[in-house]
Amino acid sequence: MRAEDLLKAAEWFRLHQTATEFIKECEQRWRSSQAGELTREQEIGLLWARDTAKALSPFESGKAAMLTAIRQNRSNNILFG
Repeated sequence: MRAEDLLKAAEWFRLHQTATEFIKECEQRWRSSQAGELTREQEIGLLWARDTAKALSPFESGKAAMLTAIRQNRSNNILFG
């Protein structure tokens, strides 16, 4: 179970990193094509995307407890039940 939890957390971390990189790329492209400015819709979209990506991180919203559970050889039913 510990290995399974570790792999799940690593996958969530990978998804978080990929989403974060994609969001940064979108913002850079929009700004470069619009004289450094974003539309209100783009700003709102970026806020939503950043919040969504943040929720994917295993280190957010108490998910770091997962690492403690793995270290202590306990099942992490709270996150991955």
